[in-house]
Amino acid sequence: MSDEDPLFQIFLGIDSETDRLPVGNERSLWNPQALIEKDKEIHEMEINFESEARIGAEALRSKFGR
Repeated sequence: MSDEDPLFQIFLGIDSETDRLPVGNERSLWNPQALIEKDKEIHEMEINFESEARIGAEALRSKFGR
């Protein structure tokens, strides 16, 4: 299976749309006020991509039987 597989394209697309958002240890490097705004963006992205991510995850689970 490669990154070109349609099952992975969903997650690659989500990653591409969200890779500029601070997560994990990177957050400690950000200004607290800027994080407030980015947290709003993160929340919006979670809402926007939740359904698509669940569908993709279920398709992967079905394909690999776990």
